Formats: sequence, C-alpha cells, structure tokens
Amino acid sequence: MENQDIINLFVNGSPVQKDLSEMVDSIRIIPLEISDSSLIGIVNKLSYDDGYFFIQDKNSFLVNVYDTKGKFKRTIARIGGGPKEIQNPDFFVIDKLHKEVWISNVRSFLRLDYQGNYLGRRNYAMGFDDCYIDQNYDIYFYTGKCDNAHIQDSFLTGDLTLLTTDDEKKTWFKSDLVSYYPVGVGKLTYPASHPFSPQEDGSITFSYTFNDTIYSIREQQITPKYCVHFDKGVDASKLNNMPGEEIEQFLILILWCIGT
Repeated sequence: MENQDIINLFVNGSPVQKDLSEMVDSIRIIPLEISDSSLIGIVNKLSYDDGYFFIQDKNSFLVNVYDTKGKFKRTIARIGGGPKEIQNPDFFVIDKLHKEVWISNVRSFLRLDYQGNYLGRRNYAMGFDDCYIDQNYDIYFYTGKCDNAHIQDSFLTGDLTLLTTDDEKKTWFKSDLVSYYPVGVGKLTYPASHPFSPQEDGSITFSYTFNDTIYSIREQQITPKYCVHFDKGVDASKLNNMPGEEIEQFLILILWCIGT
C-alpha cells in the first residue's frame, strides 16, 4: 500500500470532554426475562445481531438468546457429551455474515444457527483471545502479544494467525521472542479488547495493543490503513517488538507514574 493511502490520526495528549448526548441518540433499558431456564449470574460477553441479544453467563459459559424486548428465546447449546452438545464452553463469537454462533470447546468450535440448530464443528489448535470468521469461513485468530505456539503442531503464532478452511495457516506480527520457549508454553499476553471491526466495504479492521498502525484485512491480505501519531514522538513500533518481560516492566512503570 502506498503511503498516501494511509490515513493519519494525530493524538495530542489533550483529553476532550464530551457529553454522552453528543454520541448517542437515546438510551433504552431492557429488563431481561427471568426464569429457571434463563438465569444469568454475571454477564461475561454480550453481542447483538438481527434483533437478538446473545448473552454469555460467566458461571456456565452458555449463551442465552433474548429479543429486543428482553424476552428469553433459548439457550443456544446444552452441556453434555453428545455430538450436538458441548462439554467445556469458553469463548463465543457471532458470525454475522452467516448468522451463526460459534462456541469454543477446548480445541473445536461448536457451530449453531441463531435458533440453536446444530451446524457442525470446526477444529483448531491454538490459544487465542478473540477471533473473526470471514465470508469464506476462514478464521482470523488474535492470539495476544507473545502467545508463542499452537497447542499441537508447533506452528509459531504471531499476534494474528489465519486458519483457512483447508487448515492452512499464516501468521503476522510474530515476535522474535516466540522461538525461545517450548511448544505450548505461553508467555505474558496483552490482548486488545476489540481487535476486529467489520467495515461496510467488506474488509476487517484489525488493531492490537502496543502498535501505532491499524490494519485492514481483505481476502487474506493485511495492509496498513491508519497510522496513529502519538504525542511527544513516542514510537509504538518499539513497544511492538518489546519482549513480554520488558513490556511487563514498562506497564508497571506507566502505572507507577500514573499513581504518582
């Protein structure tokens, strides 16, 4: 990508105070239906699409579905060892392109439609913090900084790893540090809260911690889209290449400076 195609964002370090009314049109409180089959202790994750709220309970890690009036519709999967059940639910993601819910189960995803109908499973073998499923069912895994290896096959990951439907793998932003540790041993990960953001043109915006560049993903290609210019000449590329132990000390220093 040519430099003129990169959108520059400048951060001057001066906070800007805005009223919530400047950013939203309205706020609506939706009481959720409470019953023996729809109890939620603590909300672990919430997603919305096509008139449905998908809410994951932090205790059971199962996903309940509610409509826009808060009426409970269904629990998207059941605990069990059957072919259409899940034993160890953990992470879930909404595939809005295909109207599917994917729930991770150790080393595979359980795939269901919004009505809870079983669609199959998809195997994977790596640790990850977030993922995105594109229109071709290729999976982009955000592994967090310094996650170093897939669980089984010794394929070293970067901060972004692609798993195609043919089980081919490709990785970006791989730290030199990853090769120093045994397979399956993770070192100090620092995830971004929302690394993937689908765009209207069909691309995916990808951003991650300790980097001044926000990327655009399209058809298995990743290119710089935005460059964030930090105040006082901070070079975030130095942070991106910093080993995990040094990042930990950097964060401690930043927190100490904030505290004082």
